[in-house]
Amino acid sequence: MLTAFAHSAKFPLVLWVLLFGIGMGIATASILCFSSRSAAELLESPQSLIDRLISKGPSVAVGGIVTTHNDVPVAVIDRAARLLEAFRDSERLTLAELTRLTGMPRSSTHRLLNQLVEIGWVRRDAPAYSLGTKMLELGSLVQHNDALHRAALPVMHELHGRTGLVVHLAALTGTEVLYLEKVGGPYSMRIPSRVGGRQPAHCTALGKALLAQGKYDVEALFADHPLPARTPHSVTDPGRLRSELARMREQHVAHERDEAAPGVSCVAAPIGPAGKCVGALSLSGPSASIRATALAAPVRVAALTAWRRFTHLRAGNARTAV
Repeated sequence: MLTAFAHSAKFPLVLWVLLFGIGMGIATASILCFSSRSAAELLESPQSLIDRLISKGPSVAVGGIVTTHNDVPVAVIDRAARLLEAFRDSERLTLAELTRLTGMPRSSTHRLLNQLVEIGWVRRDAPAYSLGTKMLELGSLVQHNDALHRAALPVMHELHGRTGLVVHLAALTGTEVLYLEKVGGPYSMRIPSRVGGRQPAHCTALGKALLAQGKYDVEALFADHPLPARTPHSVTDPGRLRSELARMREQHVAHERDEAAPGVSCVAAPIGPAGKCVGALSLSGPSASIRATALAAPVRVAALTAWRRFTHLRAGNARTAV
């Protein structure tokens, strides 16, 4: 009715302008209110954001931004994760390096770093940053509560004691192996591996043991990830890798010689049968002293023992949960 009246000749122009101004004022106030609320929430600490995200349940999409029903931007969580992930390959990083690695604006990187320092996830050692002791506490809890690690660790120490070689425990993540534990003597410092580190699966005996038991389609798995060479001995041809995996699947043991690092060889066995493999154990050492045929049996026995311990721990946890 008001619209019709407004368009009539009797409706003064000044009143039309006044109504239009009031409408624009209401719209502007609404936008400012929403923007103010969102800006305030953006200043929350990462820990507070995580607590809110966990407690508030599923998220929804609002205006192209994924949020919870309280409009908390989960992009903040993503940015914090990107900052922490940047330390995967470097112990200490400067603000400029973190800005480059994460692709985030310098001001946003600096602000979020300060928040992570406050909650102990990052430590500031001017002019650089490193992971804080809180991350060490969380990592230790993960290891303590991880059934695979608890099952394999005593077996690893026993295997190292019998052979004197470096023993690794690893799991497959995509096309890479993730090192979960490393037990060894002085020679372990010469092997380029560390707990929490990664290596291309096709260059390591651990990765080949895991790929063989998983019955992966090598061409499909590495379609978007070409086989990079770590050394001149690394396997880069998918057809050759497929043939090696077929043979290793039959023997229940995998090996590599100088493929991940020059002068270092490795023999590995999967923990668990095909389709249920949860990880792999390996023996590593100088290529001159590694005899794959002689080490195959000890590694297989150790992996089988770790699997039995793992299934026992899992069964115990299941009974406790009931």
